[in-house]
Amino acid sequence: MNAALAARVRQLQAGADHRQAVREFRARRKRDEQNRIGALLSEVVAVLAEALEEADHCDRCAGCMRALSPRRRNCPHCGYEQPQQVALSEAIAPPSRPERRAA
Repeated sequence: MNAALAARVRQLQAGADHRQAVREFRARRKRDEQNRIGALLSEVVAVLAEALEEADHCDRCAGCMRALSPRRRNCPHCGYEQPQQVALSEAIAPPSRPERRAA
C-alpha cells in the first residue's frame, strides 16, 4: 500500500472514531439529563403528595383562615359556610342536552 493511501485510511479512521466518540458523549449526556429530570420529578411528586396529605388533615375556613375539622361546613369562629364539595366526575361531566321533540 502506498504511503498516501495509508495516510488517507488513517485519516478516515480517525474521523470515524471521532464521530463515534461524539455519539457516545451525546448519548451519555442525554441519559444523565433524563436521570436528573426523573429525580426532580420524583422529588416534586413527593412534595406534592406531602402537601396534599397535610391539606387533608387540616382544612381552613375561607373566611377567617382558622383550622376546621374536615367534617364541619360552618365555621364556629366566623360563621362562614363552606361550599359543598363536588365530585370530580360531576365537575367535568359534559352538559346534558335538552330532549328533542318529535316532529
